[in-house]
Amino acid sequence: MKPQVVPLRLDPLQGDPLISVVMTNYNYDAFVDRAVQSVLEQTYPNWELIICDDGSADSSPGILRRLAGADSRIRLILQANAGQAGALNAAAMAAEGDLLCFLDSDDWWFPVKLEEVARCLRLEPEAGMVTHALRVVGLDERILRDAYPRRLSGGWAGRRLVDGDSSVVLPPCSALSMRREIATEVFPLPVAFRSLADRVLAERGASLAPVAALQKVLGCYRQHGRNVTGAGVAPTLEGVRLAKEEMRRILGDRAQFASDRHHVSVDLPALWRLECASLDFAEALLTGKQVAAGELERVRDRRQIAIWRLLLVMPRAIAIPVWKWWWSDGLLKRSLRRWLPASDR
Repeated sequence: MKPQVVPLRLDPLQGDPLISVVMTNYNYDAFVDRAVQSVLEQTYPNWELIICDDGSADSSPGILRRLAGADSRIRLILQANAGQAGALNAAAMAAEGDLLCFLDSDDWWFPVKLEEVARCLRLEPEAGMVTHALRVVGLDERILRDAYPRRLSGGWAGRRLVDGDSSVVLPPCSALSMRREIATEVFPLPVAFRSLADRVLAERGASLAPVAALQKVLGCYRQHGRNVTGAGVAPTLEGVRLAKEEMRRILGDRAQFASDRHHVSVDLPALWRLECASLDFAEALLTGKQVAAGELERVRDRRQIAIWRLLLVMPRAIAIPVWKWWWSDGLLKRSLRRWLPASDR
C-alpha cells in the first residue's frame, strides 16, 4: 500500500485580500516597464508589487527606481546576481499579501488578471494555487500561440506528481498564483536553480494543495531567445541534452520535497523513465541509437506512442526533419492549432 499524500487544509479567504505581485528582473530593461504597467492597470485595487532586481547591468535599476518612486505600492529590492531562485526567494520573503502572484519582467498581464484570481479562490476555497493560460508572443509581440498551455491540470495533483504522471500540466511563472500558506511551505527555493526555478515553484505548490485551473488566457508570455522557460525544447541534440539535465535537477527536487513534506520515498530512476521518455527517444533518434520496442510503453500518451513508433522506423534522413517539425513552432502548426482539438501541451 502506497503512503498517503494528502493536501493541506486551507481556511476560506476573507474579503478582498492583499495580493503581493512578485517580480524578478535581470537585464530586461527593454521589457520591464511594460510588465509593471500591466500591474498598475489591474482592475483589482488591493495589491502590492515587490520587484527584485537580480544584479542587472543594463538600465533596469534606473527604470525600476523611477517606477517605485512614482507609486508607494511598488517596493524595490536590489541585490547582487543570485539567479532566478535567489531573486524569487528575496521578493517572496518581502511579500506581505495573503496571495502571491508571480510575474516575469518580460511578460505582462491583462487588466482583469488579479480580479480573476481572487474570484477563483473565493469560489474554490480549498485550492492553494491558481493557474491560467498565457498567449505566447514574439519579440515584436506577434502572436505565436493563442494559448499556452492549451489545457491545464486542475484539482489535486500531489499523488500524481510523486508517481511520475507526466500528464500534469502546469504553466510558466507569469501564470502562477498561490495562497500565502502554500508559499510559506514552498519557499525558500534551492538557490542552485539559477534558471527554471518557476518549474520547481509550480510543482511544489501543486504537490501541497489542489490547483484551480482557469482555462482562459490572462496574460502574454514573450519569447525572445533570452528567456529559459520557453514553450518547448529546442529541436537540436544540444537542446535535448540540456533539457535532460534540467529534468534531472527538477525531478531530484520533486523527490526531496516529497520526502521532506509528505514523508514519501520516490524511486528516481522510475520517475525518470516515466517523465523523460520522449527526451530519451529524441536523443536516440539524433544519435542513431536503437530503441527497444518495449521502451515505447514508457510514453503514456497513445498519440505520442504512435508518432514515436513511426519516427523510430523511418530512415533517419527523413525522421529527423519530421521530428524537428513536430517539436518546433511554425506558421503551419500555429494555423493548425486553431482547428485541431487541444492537446495537453
